[in-house]
Amino acid sequence: MKNLLAFMVLFLFVTSCTNLQTVGGGAVGLSRTDELLMAGYTWEQIEQAKANGQFNQLVKQVRASGAIQRGDAQRVLQIQNENRQRKAQAEAQRQERIAQAQQAQYNAYINQKKATCKSYGYSESNGMAQCVEREINAERARLNAQAAQQNRINQENFQRQQQGLRDLADIFGKMGEGNYGQQQQEKIEKVCVYICDFETVTTTDSICPYQISYKGSVCYQD
Repeated sequence: MKNLLAFMVLFLFVTSCTNLQTVGGGAVGLSRTDELLMAGYTWEQIEQAKANGQFNQLVKQVRASGAIQRGDAQRVLQIQNENRQRKAQAEAQRQERIAQAQQAQYNAYINQKKATCKSYGYSESNGMAQCVEREINAERARLNAQAAQQNRINQENFQRQQQGLRDLADIFGKMGEGNYGQQQQEKIEKVCVYICDFETVTTTDSICPYQISYKGSVCYQD
């Protein structure tokens, strides 16, 4: 039993001593911020170094100086726990700021509606709450109507664009057929008069030839 206990103590000691083995100058399991905390720097000093652009140089100095003690596994766990607590606290503060901003915005909105109702003659003891509710509902209806109108406008614009694309496709299609822009000219017929011996012959044609053949005779244009 004593031998087993001694082995466990030795195992824990070896494990703790290897927790801060370095890779590329950095301690395994630690961020660069953790390394600076291990070296004794405070959060404020680290944040200031980041703001001044000296963070990387500071980390190099700490690594070169050997200020990070090997084997301090308990200190590593403490820093990591502090990091988690700090991040959780920062997130809680961020959520609180968001909630406060939303509440301030809501209060300003309600106060604006109260001012409108007060201009109508309402007071806190005479229908103010009902007036504020009506004003809010009226604004909500107005915003919904505006959104619906904008949707209709967007849809109409989309339909016009689609129709324009279809018209353009038709134009290019007709151009591909080779006859786009060419108007079909109506055939204009002329009356042609010819003298065939002692007989006059008339024909109709778009162009009157100088001579024609009629009943075996050659007739010339009059």
